Amino acid sequence: MELLKEEIYLRFLVTYLHQLDLELERRGHKFIRYADDCNIYVKSKRAGERVLKSITKFLEEELGLTVNQEKSEVGRPTKRKFLGFCITNEKWSTSPSEYQGEKTT
Repeated sequence: MELLKEEIYLRFLVTYLHQLDLELERRGHKFIRYADDCNIYVKSKRAGERVLKSITKFLEEELGLTVNQEKSEVGRPTKRKFLGFCITNEKWSTSPSEYQGEKTT
């Protein structure tokens, strides 16, 4: 029964967050999203702060979702991890992260 709930949740999430994909594409942003994790790539910190504010507003007001402010921040791609990976010198590389050794449920 638990697996069925997860599957329903994931299908709902994918369908719902497709609206975010469409909005980011409409705005011409470069982004990567896996389930509810998303990185949006812009050219400057100022642009990142503006996009974070406007996308948070879109998610909360248009889609009725809550954005975790503790996990949401503007930062350089080489300093941020996405699903346990970071970008260095235009390549994907793994780096020691808090994800290693964790169990996923």
